[in-house]
Amino acid sequence: MLAEEFGYQISPRPAVEMTPAVQDMVDQRIAASRKDPDQVKKNVGNGCFWVLLVATVVIALSAQAGWILPVGIAVSALAAFGFGQAVADGKKAENQAVVRMMEPVRRGPWQAWPGRLEEISGQPQRRLLLLAPDGTVAREFRCLVPDAGWTGLTDGRGLIWFVGDLRFGGLAALPGGEPMWWTGPPVADPKPPSQSAVGKAVEEELAREAVKYVFDKWLP
Repeated sequence: MLAEEFGYQISPRPAVEMTPAVQDMVDQRIAASRKDPDQVKKNVGNGCFWVLLVATVVIALSAQAGWILPVGIAVSALAAFGFGQAVADGKKAENQAVVRMMEPVRRGPWQAWPGRLEEISGQPQRRLLLLAPDGTVAREFRCLVPDAGWTGLTDGRGLIWFVGDLRFGGLAALPGGEPMWWTGPPVADPKPPSQSAVGKAVEEELAREAVKYVFDKWLP
């Protein structure tokens, strides 16, 4: 775990035990992404069949060739079945991927990170930067942050709780677990943060705080 390599503190219990709302967030995320693959197959297959059938009728009438219609119906049915099955298989794989990505959030501890939140011009998302001890960006996420999270950090700098896998993303929160938000996947090529002498001093202090941070007062 990268946070441990940096010497940042890790909660002694899984995040779901310290902050029960984590499980609620996971359940809601899975429920929102999960659609019955069989129903998806039926809906997509039916839609595809009717589109192809209309096209077949139009072609048969234009060509004044009645034999096109039965052949076209058979081809439409086969094509609709195959397309519906492919879409359903894709949805099933997507559902399984979401469940797998939730496992690090379900099992993992909270990690204390020095972080920054920055505006993205013209976008509702914010840049969430998790910082290494030397002030460089360990991970960058672009995510929708609740107003309480955005205003809860003085000058956009402070300690951030994170649970999940830094390769895929997870949940972030202010200390105490409220508010909490999904980070989404990390940015592949993070932008170096702007620096000032004062800002650098603040971030160095935050890194020291993350090293000596104590989760015990947040245990239920």
